[in-house]
Amino acid sequence: MIYSYCRRSKEEEGKSSIDTQRKKIQMYCEGADIFVDKHFVDYVSGGTRLEQREQGLILSKLLKKGDTIICSALDRYSRNHFGLISDVEKYKRMKVKLIFCDLGDVVSADSLGSIFYQILSIMSEWYRKSLSEKQKLVREKQQKEKLYTGGKVLKGFDIGDNGQLVEC
Repeated sequence: MIYSYCRRSKEEEGKSSIDTQRKKIQMYCEGADIFVDKHFVDYVSGGTRLEQREQGLILSKLLKKGDTIICSALDRYSRNHFGLISDVEKYKRMKVKLIFCDLGDVVSADSLGSIFYQILSIMSEWYRKSLSEKQKLVREKQQKEKLYTGGKVLKGFDIGDNGQLVEC
């Protein structure tokens, strides 16, 4: 069986990310003359391990020897270095292919290919963590400036025209 896997975080707006991933996978499959049997989509942080995701867990349980997972890019599969490395080692034992449209099959990669995807995985995890830190700093700055930061409005406040929290 050939499975496609797409992921975007809940913070990403719209569904264009999923559409773009599907198009990349479709183009890869057309070039390789293969067809996807089943599609999986998760809306979760890339730092979450595959088995901890709703659709990722279902996909993991379906995998059998000779199956293939196709993902548009490494960061769409995982932004967790340990999780990706663990999955690749598991797939090697199971003889399951993990294909990224821009890298190819990382499970059966030679030693140089193995190092390359591991470096990309580390960079992807670093990027996820740096984004999280930036988001925290922006949120703290907005709170200090008494700007609305999303969610429920504090009791006794309304949102002003400029996004400021205004006392009622």
